[in-house]
Amino acid sequence: MHLIKALSLTCVLASASALQADMTITFNLAGFGNTEGIPTNGMNFAIVADTGGDGFALGEYLAFDITANSQFLPTGGGLSDDLFLFGINGLTSTVFAPPLSSNGAIGSIVNVPYDSLTLSPGMEFGLIWFDSNAANEGDYYGFVRGIDWVLGSDGDAISGLESVVPGAAGYMIIPEPGTYALAFGAGALLWASFRRRRA
Repeated sequence: MHLIKALSLTCVLASASALQADMTITFNLAGFGNTEGIPTNGMNFAIVADTGGDGFALGEYLAFDITANSQFLPTGGGLSDDLFLFGINGLTSTVFAPPLSSNGAIGSIVNVPYDSLTLSPGMEFGLIWFDSNAANEGDYYGFVRGIDWVLGSDGDAISGLESVVPGAAGYMIIPEPGTYALAFGAGALLWASFRRRRA
């Protein structure tokens, strides 16, 4: 009886660990730049997985917390199916050894939470980085992906992703509609104040 219980517990633990495995992605990419295209150290980066298989909503993401570990990216139409996964040590840096040897280099993302209820092998993913490191309002983001950038099996280490050369962070994060209203209201108040002073 005890043996059956022990075997049952082992099976449960094994299946739970299969559902929650970690994945390491090594990029071997350099030259991640700001909006001027200048390779810059200290920029946050993460991966985005296309969980719906319908492509990425580039140019449509609203401002979001770029330091959050895992979240579906918001758009004007609501949450997308693009899952943002922030790894450990997710900052661009200077690397002095080949093959990177550059400012704005990205080595790897480790401990990506691989949950088979959300992520599955074969999903496409890309690499996203930010012109601003403000947690709630990055102004721009850059995005690169390769034709063979797909998630492997649970626990896999994916490496050697060198097929895409990043450039400037060129996609603007669209402010939420309330931000536009606030900016318009502030502009209207300034204009009214200006007209009063001239009168």
